Amino acid sequence: MVLLTLMLMISCMVPLYKTDSINLYEQQIGKQDTLQSDLLFNCSGLKTDDDILQSFPFKVELNPIIQSPEITYGLLDENNNIYFLNIFNEIYLPSSGFCFKHLKQLDVRGTSFQNGNNTISAEIQYLAPTLTDIGIYDTIITHLPYEISKLEKLQTIKFSNTSLMVLPEFMGNLSSLRFLSLPNNMLTSLPTTIVNNQLLRQIELGNNPNLSSIQSLNGHPSIKYIEANNCSIENLPVNLSQLTDLYMSNNKLKNLRNIQTLGRATNARKYFYFGQNYIQSITPQIREEPSG
Repeated sequence: MVLLTLMLMISCMVPLYKTDSINLYEQQIGKQDTLQSDLLFNCSGLKTDDDILQSFPFKVELNPIIQSPEITYGLLDENNNIYFLNIFNEIYLPSSGFCFKHLKQLDVRGTSFQNGNNTISAEIQYLAPTLTDIGIYDTIITHLPYEISKLEKLQTIKFSNTSLMVLPEFMGNLSSLRFLSLPNNMLTSLPTTIVNNQLLRQIELGNNPNLSSIQSLNGHPSIKYIEANNCSIENLPVNLSQLTDLYMSNNKLKNLRNIQTLGRATNARKYFYFGQNYIQSITPQIREEPSG
């Protein structure tokens, strides 16, 4: 491992824009979304959280003494509304699971969704008024539904070991997103619209062996932390003025070109790690941090 610090320089910004092809794609998705709306699960018959739980094919323990990710349980707020739900190793999460009115955090572990299409149920959009955190682990979701882009309050996404192959362009619509964790998947690249997630501070991409580029992050105004160990990335991102932590061990880097464009707008100490790459020389802009 090599610990590096950067010479501070004047920062610049890359302009943000949407391509016509992305707009056309989103228009097409919007039409499909309108047609699909009549096919969604109807929550009107489930008046209370208890009604929703009764519709589940498994039992959900509420406010257990021991709260472990390896049990299925929910947590109640001061008004006895379910605000947290952890589903562990169940047959499937029914579509009615998206009918909760106060759910803020949903974690799904080793449990498929009722639609059976290797994706999240379109009913996820019902949680838009409240959901801030979603985590999916050890569950196959090879692609994401457009409806996830409607989660306007979503701040944290954690998808690990899901076989996710594509992060779609509409992810740029998540205006509240701050933390994106996608380790142990099958991603090949990031969407160009990720620069539109202007509140995004931290991104974790480790162990995506097919991920060869993170250039879509170029010019992002807020990213502070990137972990992308054990991928196949060939080039550093550029123009990340707030970056302080960059972990890119075991990739395919051959040089550290443009490293001087990283973290230029902050005086905070930088921690950049590039072990187990193919780097043969160090650019003059890099200096070792003096001891003491």
